Amino acid sequence: MEKYQVSARKYRPSRFEEVVGQEHITSTLINAIQSNQLAQAFLFCGPRGVGKTSCARILAKVINTPNPEQAVKDGSYADSNLEVSLNIFELDAASNNSVEDIRNLIEQVRFAPQSGSYKVYIIDEVHMLSTQAFNAFLKTLEEPPPYAIFILATTEKHKILPTILSRCQTFNFKRIGVKDMAAHLANICQKENIEAEEDALHLIAMKADGALRDSLSIFDRMASFSNKKIQYQQVLEALNVLDYDYYFKITDALILQDAPTALRLLNDVLELGFDGGELLNGLASHFRDLLFAKDEQTVNILEFSESLKQRYLNQSSALGSSYLLSGLSIINGYAINYKTVQNKQLQVELALLKIANLKSVLNFQQLTSVSAPVVEKKNNLGTEKVETKAKQVYRDPLDPRNQVGQNELVKKEVILPDAENDVGKKVEVLENISQEKSETIAPNVKEEVKNDSISNLNVEKSETSDKDLIKSEDEASVEASTEKKEKIISENPSIGKTNIQKNLLLDIEDDTNSPSILSLAEIEQEEVEKEKEIGDRKRIDETDLNTEKIQKLWNVFKESLDSNQSKAIFKKYPPELKDAGVYVAVSNPVEQARVREEAVSFIDSVTKEYNLIELELHVSVDKSLEEETEKKLFTPQDKLQAMIEKNPAIDEFRRKLFLEIKY
Repeated sequence: MEKYQVSARKYRPSRFEEVVGQEHITSTLINAIQSNQLAQAFLFCGPRGVGKTSCARILAKVINTPNPEQAVKDGSYADSNLEVSLNIFELDAASNNSVEDIRNLIEQVRFAPQSGSYKVYIIDEVHMLSTQAFNAFLKTLEEPPPYAIFILATTEKHKILPTILSRCQTFNFKRIGVKDMAAHLANICQKENIEAEEDALHLIAMKADGALRDSLSIFDRMASFSNKKIQYQQVLEALNVLDYDYYFKITDALILQDAPTALRLLNDVLELGFDGGELLNGLASHFRDLLFAKDEQTVNILEFSESLKQRYLNQSSALGSSYLLSGLSIINGYAINYKTVQNKQLQVELALLKIANLKSVLNFQQLTSVSAPVVEKKNNLGTEKVETKAKQVYRDPLDPRNQVGQNELVKKEVILPDAENDVGKKVEVLENISQEKSETIAPNVKEEVKNDSISNLNVEKSETSDKDLIKSEDEASVEASTEKKEKIISENPSIGKTNIQKNLLLDIEDDTNSPSILSLAEIEQEEVEKEKEIGDRKRIDETDLNTEKIQKLWNVFKESLDSNQSKAIFKKYPPELKDAGVYVAVSNPVEQARVREEAVSFIDSVTKEYNLIELELHVSVDKSLEEETEKKLFTPQDKLQAMIEKNPAIDEFRRKLFLEIKY
């Protein structure tokens, strides 16, 4: 019986052309061999199972053939059995990572090869070398003998010292694409007479996550499991992968806003033994793939079989980009909180329910975001359609320029004639009765037209007692209108005052939404109330309050404090009363902040007790108040001497017992 060999070893590449998915590496190495421009040190870095060690062995075989330039063209080096040659050394840095191991390697480099042109040293997992070993290897790596070539391979480039990186020619191996990996597996199926579905091979390639060696291991397991007939459903069961069909069914239910069907499918997934978090992550990936399938430039990024890609194209055509992005945002939010909540199933159900009602929300937003109404506006040049927008301008009521007497404005309802349509316009106006010549003001015009057209904000004519003020808003006649308005104002000075009244109004369609404007009478009433309230209070000089009483109140307040530290500070610094304020001087800024924080309640209580108008707190820093205490370290002799001074019998007792202080 022939001994079984796994596919990862049986189909290991023996030529550069057999390396899968690393054309940018193999073409560079082939050109370097043909031009005889080989570096003395190479660094192959990249993920696991992408061909780093295989490329190192192929390179070692090629450069040790009699004619490397010709051998790399016809591929004759593939049949040579140079892997066991004395010129090729493979070292596992994970188990040989000490300085002594590197020293032995350097001793071997000193001797020239017995046959062939080069001695090649392949050091795998080189990042496992210790820092001392790297430093011992530096000189030899930078200036090796002309016959020595070092090939370093690693999966963690960031762990290698920069001094090593600078001495090597670095090649970055990439993850192998799903298409290339699936094509390689299909080629192996032909050689091994194994039947395999295309979707099954794509699923194996996706599960391998860019590592060809992992995909070959999964392939061997599936070949044994399915008796050399690999089917998609069998791969799903063996690898414990949720079928894409569930994602398509759930998405169809969400599109139709069929929440019960989506929840039923969720229950089916959970009964199959899958976690709700896996469903959220898979559904997020599904929405991402649907978003990519909506554009021809991104659809090629999807690494699926042609049949599966067509399903994504069909389903994405029924969805908008805004729907997919909103769904992704919802799923991402619940996926983040999934691990922290206790009821995990509820999180998945809420995510599905929100997405199921997402279309209604988006449609509602579209309805509420309708643009402003279009109004037909007539001018001298003809009829044009303009978009009306509510314009709101606020005028400060306390500004003297904007103040108008409360009793000077009277609201009236006037019907103005319309010469063009012969239909009266009902206008709400404010009339200034204090002036001899009044003028109507119509910021918000409400027209009653026969054809129920949209309200026109322009008041064409407003009759006054002496002169007519004609206001035109036609864009084509702005300059003429401005000149006419200035002429009327110069002839009739009273109009200037009514302009101030216009500025007080809010240019908006609905008066009920406009903010109210305080009149002078209301402001005066507020001032009177404030003066009345203040009039009941006293000044400090009108009371019997003095520094002595403030200090007594200070001491009483001190006992009510919770912090012992605050009590000590308040006791240490008594206050003084002067210039209608309480003055406290402390020694440092820390105590200043503490007093300011705690004494607010004290000031309020004193103000209320004596019914004061105002009482301010002033806390200053006076560094002269700092206590100058000399800190001294006492030796054992000093302590003994102090004890003897208090009680001379201690010295006699020490002498009788022969006690001495050693240190």
